[in-house]
Parts: sequence; structure tokens; C-alpha cells
Amino acid sequence: MEFIKFQLKRNQVLTNTIYLTLGLIAFLLMISASKDWKDYKWLFLFIEEKSWMDLILSFSLTHEVVYFWSSKFWGELIGFKSFILLTTSALLTLKLNFYQKMSDRAWLTIFFYCCFYLFLLEGTVLRVAYATALVIMAIYTLYDKKPVLSFCLILLSSQIHFTCLVFLIIFPIFYSKHFFTALVIVFVLSPLFIFFNISLFQIIELLSAYINQKYLFYADPTIVSEQNRTGLFFYFLAIFYALNLFVVYTLRNSIFSDPKKRVLVGTGLMGIIFMSTMYTHVAPATRLAELMMITLPLYLTSVFLEWQKNKYYWVCYLIITFAVLYALARFVYLYPSLIPFLK
Repeated sequence: MEFIKFQLKRNQVLTNTIYLTLGLIAFLLMISASKDWKDYKWLFLFIEEKSWMDLILSFSLTHEVVYFWSSKFWGELIGFKSFILLTTSALLTLKLNFYQKMSDRAWLTIFFYCCFYLFLLEGTVLRVAYATALVIMAIYTLYDKKPVLSFCLILLSSQIHFTCLVFLIIFPIFYSKHFFTALVIVFVLSPLFIFFNISLFQIIELLSAYINQKYLFYADPTIVSEQNRTGLFFYFLAIFYALNLFVVYTLRNSIFSDPKKRVLVGTGLMGIIFMSTMYTHVAPATRLAELMMITLPLYLTSVFLEWQKNKYYWVCYLIITFAVLYALARFVYLYPSLIPFLK
């Protein structure tokens, strides 16, 4: 028994070493090739110039104080780069450990996370990366029948990235099968918003005006005109709409009765609904979708295992191939300076 415990401990140490290494790789990509790095440095300099009294007097639950206060404290103490390196590695390790706890095939879930999110979050959008570590913990604690702790973790995540409040939807999804059924229906019909030229962005804009006016940046006409200049938004929406439709079909016999699967799939469906109903404003629509689909590595693992169980191995190969191709495309899109022929 002691030998088994020792082996498990040793394996976990090795696993955490791999996770920390992934954090280091993401950090190096961030500081060397991500166009967002200069914005994070500018933001830190802006915070650094403010006194602690200014920060305390301007305190608000909509101002993401956990990130800004900790970045000021630790950035001034050990340097901003060191703060980002330690935070990225530590929170990625924490996040992947909770993915591991919730997964039926841990290595596969981690593989999917690396393909779909490592470059995007830890390698680019740092605050979302940090906040979603707490979101994954919140989902796990909800699984563990600790709704109050889960609620508190989501509130805490909103103090790193305020939009994480949208994850409060996990509670009605978890506790109500009827709510989830309605969500699936809205998801299936959501492309009709685009077909009939209906956008709900104005509602989001009105809410932003009351909550935090910095989000009104996305409604600026000059910004809107630039948001879809690559023309990739509708391809992205179509691909992930089809993927999530495939997920619902594959797991149709279990998601409606299993509250754990409902939460994982339901948050992903909300991401597609956000894209379809806010298609006129590409940047916030895409960011909300990517945020909500943070559970994708977990429910895609369930889909993979379902097809594997039924011996449809070619479907499993297609899923893996899609994940790898997406990772390559995401890498090229986020870090063009590292691709010789794109320089």
C-alpha cells in the first residue's frame, strides 16, 4: 500500500512538472510573440503610477480588483514579468489538475486543452486564463455538492475578469433539466438570429453602460468596422456550431439526465448562442464564446470516449485531427511573427 501511495505521489509530481513546463512555454510565447503583451505592460505601468490610496478609493466590484491589486503588489515587489510567469504557471497547473479530476480520460482532456486553449489563453489573453482557473474549480465544487463555495469562486473569478459572471448560469443548468432543454432549443435555433438580421448587442451595451463603461469600447463604430476584417468570424461560428451540434447528438442519451454533463455542454452551447445573437460585434461575441466554451476539453473527451466505446474509431481519429489542425491554425493566427513565410 505504501509503495502504491509513493508511486501515485511520484506520478503526480511528474504530472505537475509537465503542467508547469506548459506554463513556462506559454509565458515565453506571450512575451516574445503575442501582440497583447505590450497592452499588459502598458496596463501595469498605468496601475504602477497609481497610489494604493487611489486604488482603494476607486474600489468597485466591477473593477476587477483581484488582478489589478495583485499585479501592482507583486509587480512592484518581484517585477511584472516574474509575476506573470509565476501566476501563469501556478494557475495553469491548478486548472489542469481540476480538469484531470473531472475527466474520464485525463491525458485526452489535457491534450484538448492544449489544442484549443493553451495558446489563446495562457499564451495571449492572460486575465481570462487566470479567471477560468477559478471557474473550473467552481464547476468542480458544484459537482461536489458545494454550491455556496462554487458561487463564491465565480464571484472571485469576476474580480480577475468581470465577464466571468456569465458562468452563474451553471446553477440553473445543473439543477434544472427543463432549463437545459430550453437552452438546447435556443442553441439549435440561434443561427436564425443571423438569418433574420437580429442582434441583441444593444442590450449588452446598455448593461455595460451601467456596469463598467470600458466595455463600450467594443461599440465604437471605428472599432466595429475593423472587427471582422479577416472574415473568419462566420467560419468560426459555423465550425463550432456544427461541433456542438455533434456533441449534443452524441451525448443525447446522457446529457439531459446527468447534471454534470449538462453543465459542461450547457456552457459551451451558451458560447454559440452569444456568437449568434451578437454577430454584429465580432470581438465581444467571439471572446464571450471562447470564454464559455472553456469546458470544451471535458465534453469533447466524453464524445471521444462514446464513439470509442461503440468502436467508431474513424470518428475518434477525425476528432483528434480536428483538434491538431485547430491548434496549428490558432498558433499561426496568434503568433505570425514566429512563422518565417509570414514575417
